[in-house]
Amino acid sequence: MTALAFTSRTDAQIVLALTAGGGETQFEVEANRQPDFSSDDSLVKTGLAAGAVTFTGLPAETPFWFRGRSTNGGVKGPWSLLLLQATAVPAAPAAYTGYSIEPAILVVPEALSQMQCAAADAGSTADNLNNDDPLSVLRSSSGSLSIIFNTGGVPLDVIALLGTMANDGATWRIRCASSQANLTASPTMDTGTVALRVSTGIGRRPSYHAYRRLSASRTDAWWQIDIVHTAPQFIARHLVVGLARQSVNYSRGAGAVPMDLGQMARTTFGAPDRTPGWRGRQVDFALSWLSETEYETKWSRLDQLVGTTFPVLALPNPKANLYLNDRIAYGHITGMRGENVRDAKWSKSLDIASLY
Repeated sequence: MTALAFTSRTDAQIVLALTAGGGETQFEVEANRQPDFSSDDSLVKTGLAAGAVTFTGLPAETPFWFRGRSTNGGVKGPWSLLLLQATAVPAAPAAYTGYSIEPAILVVPEALSQMQCAAADAGSTADNLNNDDPLSVLRSSSGSLSIIFNTGGVPLDVIALLGTMANDGATWRIRCASSQANLTASPTMDTGTVALRVSTGIGRRPSYHAYRRLSASRTDAWWQIDIVHTAPQFIARHLVVGLARQSVNYSRGAGAVPMDLGQMARTTFGAPDRTPGWRGRQVDFALSWLSETEYETKWSRLDQLVGTTFPVLALPNPKANLYLNDRIAYGHITGMRGENVRDAKWSKSLDIASLY
């Protein structure tokens, strides 16, 4: 029977030793973040021989469960005993410079059409990125992939790719053009290759996000995102593009409470009866001292555009520092209130049930 043993680790990889049972020559090994292998964050290596097996491109400080089995002639044998190992803690990040804020940003996601990803795994299409179901994912077993889509030419200046399991080494490049052919022939905007993750040097997060705000809004209809990584599979959940609504004034204060969609009860004998569920946050923040023009042009139509059923992307504080990843919110608005505070000054408060 196939057996796995731990060999070594870094903050980005885990090396295992795979031992063959009698007559076994070909294998597959799976890594998952849950002991029952129920998570979508599952990485699989196939066509392996006995010996060293390296899982690279992993996020730091993250435990993984591993199992392996033989696949001789397409006949799959029994799974090995489970092996639990974690990547090392990340290297010390740059010194934290202290808390600072920028005015809040909210993005109403634009509709995307003609979504393409030629390198997507079978059964996992780029259209999954349009779905705000966190279990609807784009998966690719290629080390490089391109996501192409059409926006219809609406103005936009924000591109966010949420819910990835990429590590610090992953990169992305964003281009736009007037036609699909010009995305590579003559793009009108090209960010160049930059780090995918919005925050590096952090570990043990359920998800890692990519966020980019352009220096000016664009109305090009065609867009392409090129991603390079080293993990066995690339996983992403949501692609959000749109125009940033940003307050002129700073608002000091934003709240967040846990939003655990699981349930916890105890039987009459005191034994725990748990039903695991998705864990997010309930985020609330205020936009203060808006002029009447700013309130009407940026914020008053939210109830008509998304109501309390469609998702938005929000950054109560978009200041780029070590913890920006943890301040990104994505989900439907559960409460909003506008108030004429005094004379021509307005305020807007928002409550968002964020998946992250």
